[in-house]
Amino acid sequence: MARAHPYNFTHHLLPQLAWRRPEAVRRELSDPQLARELLHFLWDKAGETVPAAERVVARGLRLHWHEVAGRATALLLLPTPQATTEAYCAALVYETDPIPTPPAGPNPPGAALSDDQEEAEEEDSEELLPRYFTLEATLALADGQGPPTAVCEWQGEHRRHYGRGPAGGRPDTPTHFLTTLARLLGPPPGTDLPPVMRIV
Repeated sequence: MARAHPYNFTHHLLPQLAWRRPEAVRRELSDPQLARELLHFLWDKAGETVPAAERVVARGLRLHWHEVAGRATALLLLPTPQATTEAYCAALVYETDPIPTPPAGPNPPGAALSDDQEEAEEEDSEELLPRYFTLEATLALADGQGPPTAVCEWQGEHRRHYGRGPAGGRPDTPTHFLTTLARLLGPPPGTDLPPVMRIV
């Protein structure tokens, strides 16, 4: 059974915040200092309702930006899973623009927003929401390459299962996860595709 602390962080707090404030969270995650503060703040928040003995240290929690199938993607490396549905990695995939530039000024998590920023936050609600994928530990027959995983996508309260993912717990697991996401995502919207040949 999944531990409550990492489960709360990965499956509830992080995606809910990213969907509620898409552009603001994207800007914060694009700045290394703000990203660290935000992720550790969320990690601590995820453990607040968990008994102290069951809290998990955020060892290994890191974020890297990548371009995946033409989309800016924030890849989160998570503390090593100990049970099914805990995740090795998570990814926020943004359909618009390449990797973002860092924000002009610091705005630590929980800091008060100016009137202009609050208006921008309201506009964010009209922005495209990022897609949220996880690479989760799962029960399956091991293939000798490493622990079995599943690639999933959260869409609000619904979780979509895309089948088996790359072996977990290996140095190349994040790279293989991104490759899997590239195949799932396909070309970005509006990309010119070669004409389809129809054989009659």
